[in-house]
Amino acid sequence: MVDLQHRKLVAAEDFAMASAPYTNDHTLRLRTNCYSYALGLIDHGKGFPGQLSHNPEKSPRRLSKADMTVERIRQLLTEYDGLIPVEKQHIDDFADHRIIAAFVQSHDDSHFMTRHQDGTWSHQDGHGGPISDEDDYGFKITNPEGAILRGYDSFVGYFAVPKEGLSYYTDPHKHLVY
Repeated sequence: MVDLQHRKLVAAEDFAMASAPYTNDHTLRLRTNCYSYALGLIDHGKGFPGQLSHNPEKSPRRLSKADMTVERIRQLLTEYDGLIPVEKQHIDDFADHRIIAAFVQSHDDSHFMTRHQDGTWSHQDGHGGPISDEDDYGFKITNPEGAILRGYDSFVGYFAVPKEGLSYYTDPHKHLVY
């Protein structure tokens, strides 16, 4: 049986702190993806926008290619997962919140980054990929909108985790490495 979890989430101080769980457990990245990493939900398993409160025992969590639009990802993050949209000029007002940046490769995929308290950003390269604070050209990420990410053609926006945290189910199969 899978129980609904609730966790308060704050921004990591820096990349070293954000990536520490992955350094200590080399298989963790094989059980998570960019969305779980960005939110800091390392026990969630492979995460999908709009699916945090979806009980995985009822049916598998996933999104269709049709869901991969700026409008749909924005809706899934805010209406279903409870994240707060944040305008770029107000990011510093949410300094202690966990903030993510969302991107879309139209009708194919989505990608997420997380902001650290020192103003830098990091991300996991998809499901099972490496954790990095650099873009695809090796530049440290200080501005997600200027980062070079292969194939992601649309910036969706910035989103903060509410102060009270997030409710989510964990994937009962999250320990399977696939």
